[in-house]
Amino acid sequence: PLARIVAWRNDLIEADPATYAQYLKAFPELAELTAFKGSEDSLVDIESAIIQKPDVVLLNLETMRANEDAKFVEKLAALDIPVLYIDFRHHPLENTEPTIRLLGKIMGHEARAEEIIAFRHKAMARVRDVLADHKPERPKVFIERIGGYSDDCCL
Repeated sequence: PLARIVAWRNDLIEADPATYAQYLKAFPELAELTAFKGSEDSLVDIESAIIQKPDVVLLNLETMRANEDAKFVEKLAALDIPVLYIDFRHHPLENTEPTIRLLGKIMGHEARAEEIIAFRHKAMARVRDVLADHKPERPKVFIERIGGYSDDCCL
């Protein structure tokens, strides 16, 4: 599954080593991928990206402004390297399905993308149905999305 990936950011490696270890067990070739160190403003070193000779660069939506300010997209476009923004984190309810479809399209797996979306719909419907049928008491919940990721965040 990693044959078409030339590099990625080291966020998972640094922020959640236990999860990275699980991925590494399943996909040992992850250790061979170039891992970019993310900067504070979420920019990837453009020279390091170009050296990898990507056909396309995928960036998280929340980095759009920083990348536009740095002319990252323009510089890659001048080299005929398209940049696509994906989003599973910033607005997941609105953007997860379009992101899955986009990834399916660029990888030539549109049918598989639709299968994943259908599975997601089915799983979410199952949860909604159980909640509707049982009407459980709704507890107040605190979610610590990236606790410990940086000194500035989350306890």
